[in-house]
Amino acid sequence: MTADLRFDGNDATMDVKNASGAELAAPALYVIEGSGGRRDGVVGDAVPIPDGESATFQVTFPDRVTDKTIGLVILLFGDSNYGAFAPVPAA
Repeated sequence: MTADLRFDGNDATMDVKNASGAELAAPALYVIEGSGGRRDGVVGDAVPIPDGESATFQVTFPDRVTDKTIGLVILLFGDSNYGAFAPVPAA
C-alpha cells in the first residue's frame, strides 16, 4: 500500500494504491502540529479500497493546519493505524 498526500493550504489530495492483499477500510487522517495539538482532517467520500485498486480523496483540515504547522500526519484505515509520516517539501 502506498499513500501520497499533497497539501494546498489546509486542503489536501491523497492518492492511495492498495496492494496489501486485502481490502482497506475507508481512510481517515489527522495531524499532530509542531505545538503538539491534534487536528482531524475530513476525508471527502471516504470509501473502502479493494485490493489492487487505487483511489483519490480530497481532505480538508482546519484553517490553522498548513505545511508550516504540521509535525506529523497519522493515516488510518478504519480502526487500524497505518502509521505516521512527516511532510516532505515537493521538489
